[in-house]
Amino acid sequence: MRPWREAGRFPRTVVWIGAGITLAFVIFAIFAPFIWKYSGTDYQGIPKLAPPSAGHPFGTTSIRFDVLGRVLYGARLALEVVGLSVAISVAIGLPLGLYAGYHGGWQDRSLVMVMDSLYAFPGLLLAIVVAAFLGRGVVNAAVAISVVYVPQYFRVIRNHVISVREEVFVDAARALGARPRTIVWKYIFFNVVQSVPVIFSLNAADAIITLAALGFLGYGVNPPTPEWGQDLSRAIHDLASGVWWTALFPGLAIVFLTTGLTLVGEGLNDIINPLLRRVGLAGTPALGQAGATTAAQETHVIEQ
Repeated sequence: MRPWREAGRFPRTVVWIGAGITLAFVIFAIFAPFIWKYSGTDYQGIPKLAPPSAGHPFGTTSIRFDVLGRVLYGARLALEVVGLSVAISVAIGLPLGLYAGYHGGWQDRSLVMVMDSLYAFPGLLLAIVVAAFLGRGVVNAAVAISVVYVPQYFRVIRNHVISVREEVFVDAARALGARPRTIVWKYIFFNVVQSVPVIFSLNAADAIITLAALGFLGYGVNPPTPEWGQDLSRAIHDLASGVWWTALFPGLAIVFLTTGLTLVGEGLNDIINPLLRRVGLAGTPALGQAGATTAAQETHVIEQ
């Protein structure tokens, strides 16, 4: 809690706003059956392409689906896929980054080569290739998205481990005879894991867009499962007829959820990152004072 207390008001406000938006979507996803009477796949008794009204606040689609129901249950699917994909990325990228960063050698070089190759590949295209190979489905979509983010966790954790493994407390642990596994998980892990929540939030926001893109291109989950990308793909044909509501509300859901997760990630980055927190607290006067001190030292050296 110390970084949170020392952070300025602005980053904490950003985190609260982002967390509020994200929590709202979580509540909508969990309590969707109690919030609205139509699920994302109900079609009996629902009119075709009805505009927003009291009975259907977000309107209906060309195949008689209620748009509000699709949005609510689409939020549930999005959170499930994104949570699973990011969890897989952390479970794979974090241990590999710890291992490669601490041990080095040919294992480190081999893993860096593989991860750099994946990282250099366009993320969406890589997800499409994996999804096309695995096929449609919730788990398959999560695995396809996780492949994109494993290199990010690996690179960040590895770089942090390299900067920490030569610290005095790590050398002391080695001198006392601690095993490498103990050193990595007891002395190094808690010094590098602080960056994971930031990457987690930002990757979750990006995963929302990636999932929607997979659904839009037909590589996501099986229809008629409620999924925002699929709904946007079907809504393209409706726009030509002046039907705007089938595309507007799924699109807004993607924008708001992505914005909420991004705000959480950016706010946490400002709070957790010591350099950003120091600059935010001290402001430009501290930087100016440091610059003046450096200039005075340089002047003294020149005079000598």
